[in-house]
Amino acid sequence: MRSRLSIHLSAVFILCASLLIAQENSELLDQNYFFPDLENYEHQELFGIALNIAESKEINDPNVSALAINSYTLDESRSIDLLLESSARSLDPQLETDVNFLIAAKYFERKDYIQSKKYWNKINPSSLDLDRRHQMQFKLAYCYLLDKNFQEADQHFRSVANSNHELAPHASYYEGICAFYLNDRERSIRSFEKVENNRNYKNLVPFYLAQIYFKDEDYDKAIKYGKSKIKNPGAATYLVDRILGLSYFALGDYDNAILHLEAYANESDKITENDAFQLASAHYRTGNYSEAKGYFRELSPQQSQIGQMSNFLLASTSLKEGNTKDAQSAFKQASKLNYFPQIQEESEYLYYK
Repeated sequence: MRSRLSIHLSAVFILCASLLIAQENSELLDQNYFFPDLENYEHQELFGIALNIAESKEINDPNVSALAINSYTLDESRSIDLLLESSARSLDPQLETDVNFLIAAKYFERKDYIQSKKYWNKINPSSLDLDRRHQMQFKLAYCYLLDKNFQEADQHFRSVANSNHELAPHASYYEGICAFYLNDRERSIRSFEKVENNRNYKNLVPFYLAQIYFKDEDYDKAIKYGKSKIKNPGAATYLVDRILGLSYFALGDYDNAILHLEAYANESDKITENDAFQLASAHYRTGNYSEAKGYFRELSPQQSQIGQMSNFLLASTSLKEGNTKDAQSAFKQASKLNYFPQIQEESEYLYYK
């Protein structure tokens, strides 16, 4: 009797213990106490932990893919090799497309535009959803732009610019640049005007538009437009000063040319030989010979058209100041160059004279 009672009580105890454990497990689950797996860690963006789990599992196709994706997210140097291995193991053509997209994007992020372009060109755009297709077109176009292949770049930028994608404003700006170099003046202006007030480009667009008017020899319009924009301080204001200076110079207004060219020279890290020569010539034409000589002297060692003209005008300036010795030396240097035969002949004559 006693033994039966003990057995009965033991059974009751075991049953109660089971109920308590079940209740405790239920409470643990209710409080989200559980053992997360690979996908849980990925969802929580704990990619380092997810990577370790993927590495510890038996190598099979899904785990290679998981390993590659987490390595890619952590920007490991091996991530591209893992992605290629993942693609090679699979017979799914969509996976190959997805892998090429990730690899192209990773090379683009690393600024390896040659490799990026290679993998973009392996993708059939029709196999991508609309968002990724526009991403691909924009980044591929940028790769072509850096190669100065404006025709190819323009084609892809135009496609994105005419969409509602978030990259459309950026594509419009770059389309304007491509159209500028392709001498498509009207389309370049339209593209730039689309982003003229965009916070990313409002300080850059005025330079391009002013340059277009200058290139068309519409100097009055370049000046009118440039002056309206130069009042707004911006990163590219000094570039607009350059166009204003050259436009005034072309119109023979040398005082204003000096004003804006000097503003450009003071703000720019480095100016071209041509800009320095224009500034020197403007000073020369206004009778500021001491200022002109400084620029001509810097340009005189150049073995170029500008070097020959600078030596000739440097000599002329020295003569005006009565310094015949410096004039003779400069005429001699001008006579050694044959870019302008008439200047060479006259310089040789004046040197001996």
